[in-house]
Amino acid sequence: GISTSTDPVKATIFAIESASENKDYIGILQIGLPNELRNFKLSPPNYYRYEKELEVIFNIRAEEFEKLSKVEISINDARKLVKEVFNIDLPASLRQETGESLRLLEELPASSLEKSFEFYEKAVKYSTK
Repeated sequence: GISTSTDPVKATIFAIESASENKDYIGILQIGLPNELRNFKLSPPNYYRYEKELEVIFNIRAEEFEKLSKVEISINDARKLVKEVFNIDLPASLRQETGESLRLLEELPASSLEKSFEFYEKAVKYSTK
């Protein structure tokens, strides 16, 4: 399965970290809507990190999620939107071994539903799909 987050800021942190770890990966943020994902089974999240990450684990392959996602934006655009909507400056690079991602996940509050929806509405304009 794949790990995702219901929080756009936290999802952007994951995407930045993934791109930083793999230089061949350009880094994108994919957004799927609940209606498209409701038929997929979920796996239990990592309970230690769930509250920090707002993690949801779908029992599907990344390729399947990519086909279902309605919005796909670059990490740079996601970072711009996080700044615009949440007034949070995320770094362009994050490495898991430095612990900076985990620190951000622990320190940043969960995004409100209203702000998350605003992020989604603006992300649609940047979408490459």
